[in-house]
Amino acid sequence: MRIWLNPQRLAAVSLMPSEVIAAITAQNSEVAAGEVGGLPSPAGQMLNATVTAQSRLQTVEQFENIVLKTLPDGSSVRIKDIARVEIGAENYSVVSRINGHPGAGMSISLSPGSDALETADRVKARMEELSADFPDGLAYSYANDSTAFIKLSVSEVQKSLIEAIILVIIVMFVFLQSWRAVLIPAIAVPVVLLGTFAIFYMLGFSINTLTLFGLTLAIGLLVDDAIVVVENVERLMEENPEMSAREATIQSMKELQVALIAIALVLSAVFLPMAFFGGSTGVIYRQFSVTIISAMMLSVLVALILSPALTSTLLKQKTHGETAPGGRFPRASAMLERAKKRLQHPLRSHRRTLCRQRDQGRRPKMAFPRHLRDHRSRAGRPVPAPAERLFAGRGSGARPGPVPPSCRRHTGADAGSARCGRKNIC
Repeated sequence: MRIWLNPQRLAAVSLMPSEVIAAITAQNSEVAAGEVGGLPSPAGQMLNATVTAQSRLQTVEQFENIVLKTLPDGSSVRIKDIARVEIGAENYSVVSRINGHPGAGMSISLSPGSDALETADRVKARMEELSADFPDGLAYSYANDSTAFIKLSVSEVQKSLIEAIILVIIVMFVFLQSWRAVLIPAIAVPVVLLGTFAIFYMLGFSINTLTLFGLTLAIGLLVDDAIVVVENVERLMEENPEMSAREATIQSMKELQVALIAIALVLSAVFLPMAFFGGSTGVIYRQFSVTIISAMMLSVLVALILSPALTSTLLKQKTHGETAPGGRFPRASAMLERAKKRLQHPLRSHRRTLCRQRDQGRRPKMAFPRHLRDHRSRAGRPVPAPAERLFAGRGSGARPGPVPPSCRRHTGADAGSARCGRKNIC
């Protein structure tokens, strides 16, 4: 209730603003009607509240008729004689307008630990119910809704997570060229994600932008364990056609189980310190760190338990002539094979040069690695390097040493030359 005093009229009736305030207080006082839950109280009483009687004056007309002063002639001076009374805003420092129209603003803040999306949905549902009883010309709108950004960011992270899973499956199929091999990481990834969500529930975390971002980064790490197991089993079965899927899985796990555990421990050691940061920064990094660590640990467990069972069940034994050269993607396989040959060409040239010079009785002029150039015993006496031992005894009258099995002579146009096999080093 706003009372706007007129200074000229106050001076005409010889009144001060303090006298107006005293008259309003005396004729519109609030009286305490009692207390609920006060002493003596029964056992188990937890709350107490003071009851205040309703104010005596409620409307503008009632405030206008408050008597301020009685004159000697018997007349009285009321508030409406020296002021303007109206119902106005409590604070005029902020003016609210919506699209140029007068409006009233209300802010809703979240309490710690509450869900922003659920709160926003409940508020909007309640406002929809209350709007049915609004008078004509009164409407509501949301000037600033921060949950729209949260929904968009979560949606983008979800899309990135799905795209990462699809890309991993496509790459697996292109390189392994087997739907059976693709099914194994396709099954392992959802299992790890569900286990990570269970850890979220136990720790009280929610599926928010931070946790989903951590899952997006961890998807490439957690799927790598399943890929390594499948690829190694495929390699063993390809190199040993007589080996069954079960035997290849057992041999593969003997080779990989220590490496899988070591990788998980190293990555956990990298991200674990972030879980112990303090303050608001620690709250942010703690969820991110726990997400990656839990996903990595579950990925290793799945790679050690579920993936071997799937490989021994889904993969089948290789047979000769089962697939054409290059598999289902001959062009891509041919490109990869050419790249492999280009990388191996310098090493093969080095091997051929060693064999040729070894066969001709000359010391190779090519530079050897540092660990082959200087070999010394503990007593300080030089020890012949592998190349020096190889060409030892090539002096005058010395009998040539045996030619390695990978180097063999050729007759005819190729006489005096040597050719090295791929797997042997002279």
